[in-house]
Amino acid sequence: MLTKKQLEILNVFKKELFKSLSFSELKRELKESSSSNLQRGILNFKKEGLINIEQDGKTHIISLNYENNKLFYYLSILWLEFNKNIPFEILYKIQQEILKETEFFSLIVFPK
Repeated sequence: MLTKKQLEILNVFKKELFKSLSFSELKRELKESSSSNLQRGILNFKKEGLINIEQDGKTHIISLNYENNKLFYYLSILWLEFNKNIPFEILYKIQQEILKETEFFSLIVFPK
């Protein structure tokens, strides 16, 4: 599952999905004082292939990797606005089971 910091990072990109940000711009948007927390979140995203990091001189440019289907799952969590009534752990387990059979699927959840 995502950490709180990773959700905050994705939330910045949710405003403009195709935007690219430098590390310092992302840090400023998050009003983050600790670079290490932000770097950990970014590195975890990089390991999962959810973001692209390009180097422009000394600056690292970060953008979302839309070729990874898992990204859409995580973005959908943000669009649900963290509704506490939806059991995200169960949805994640369901997703993992479906992914064993196929990587192409839609999961729609309706509130009671």
